[in-house]
Amino acid sequence: MSMNDTAMDIVNWLETAVDNTNWGYLIRERYSLTNMAWISRYRTDCTTESAYAFLKAWKHTGDKKYLTLARNLFNGICNLQHEDGSFPYHTGSSIAYTNDNSEVAIFLLRMAEVDSENASAYREKALDITDWLVSIQKEDGSWQRSTATLESTACFTAHAISAISMAYKFTNNREAYKTAVENGLAYISTKIRNDGMVTLMGGNEAQRPPSSDQSICVRSIAHAELYIDDLSNRATWIAKRKILTAWLEQCITEEGAVKNGLGTGANGADTVNVTDYVYTLPFAAEAFYYSSLVDGDIDLLKTAMKIVRFAQGNIYYSSIDNANGVLRGAFNITNRNWDTSDAVLDSGEQGGGNMIYTGWTNAPMAAHFFCFSGAVDKGVTLSIKTDVKAERFIPDDNGLMRICVDGKTVKFPLARYTDVSASAVKLFANGEKQAFAHLS
Repeated sequence: MSMNDTAMDIVNWLETAVDNTNWGYLIRERYSLTNMAWISRYRTDCTTESAYAFLKAWKHTGDKKYLTLARNLFNGICNLQHEDGSFPYHTGSSIAYTNDNSEVAIFLLRMAEVDSENASAYREKALDITDWLVSIQKEDGSWQRSTATLESTACFTAHAISAISMAYKFTNNREAYKTAVENGLAYISTKIRNDGMVTLMGGNEAQRPPSSDQSICVRSIAHAELYIDDLSNRATWIAKRKILTAWLEQCITEEGAVKNGLGTGANGADTVNVTDYVYTLPFAAEAFYYSSLVDGDIDLLKTAMKIVRFAQGNIYYSSIDNANGVLRGAFNITNRNWDTSDAVLDSGEQGGGNMIYTGWTNAPMAAHFFCFSGAVDKGVTLSIKTDVKAERFIPDDNGLMRICVDGKTVKFPLARYTDVSASAVKLFANGEKQAFAHLS
């Protein structure tokens, strides 16, 4: 089965989780195999991530029902927005989480790359969030967990850095954005232990494996390097990212599973037997992918592809209508089953193998399957040598640039040169200045 086919299996499952609520169209959070029932909490981050997956499905199939679904979900979250620009955790809460809001902004910016007709609306809402994030940054450069929990963490600071970095080219307040990112990076630097592992957040987030915090921090530094051209102290941040990446690489198995940790007892989820699909997997793939872009390192790209390929092999097919063609929350890589009790979970079993999430797991991974399908299924990437480094691009069935490879035509995506996914490799096509595109 191709990665595109796998992505569509997930998308079709996501469609069954969409509800028309009092606030508009939103998506349920997750399905519990323990209780054989939906947990119908409507989260803004899950909704936005799913909207992006529907847009990718629209581009893949041409079926406008997916475009309509994505736009309906966007309208749904807009009805929940707070006056300060932030979005609540879910419809039953007024609390705004730093990580949730950051991911909403990131996925809105990604949606703008696919649905160009609505790009300005998506970016406007994303900037509402990133403006709010800049305004609540602490003096030490960190961000708090939420408006209800003020403790700082490296992981949640990293989420904010990624969102602000991606929004940097669209804001009229670039100096403040750059300062916020640089101060955030400085804070993360103080949280790197001697062994290269980032200090974990603990507390109410103790179910998050060490590989999750690590992946999110690696991704954030790579995002800052990629999206902010005039980033100060670049060499320092590169060195810090490579320290963090070296630790994370120890968690990657030969087949591409991302172990929760190294089994050193860092927290209850620090086990070598489990790979986490909620808190780690999508971020680990992005950590290696975006690091490959800024370093021009093909081995890092291969690691990202290996992670995505392994995840595709773990799709769960069953006779249960609400749990078919999906990634469950975690997998036991030692016993090759879904018993993930080796990792300590909270009372809600968040992140365990018996939970199936719409956002955080299935929607982001469906998008990754669409994006990586050409490289994995066709075994092709395009390398273009620039004055600075080698830029590498992944093929896309909907790409506009056609190149003949071994007698076969392979398509590669282009972007508007102003898009966040635009690389440094520019060209004129169809009378417009465009660029080869990275993943957005």
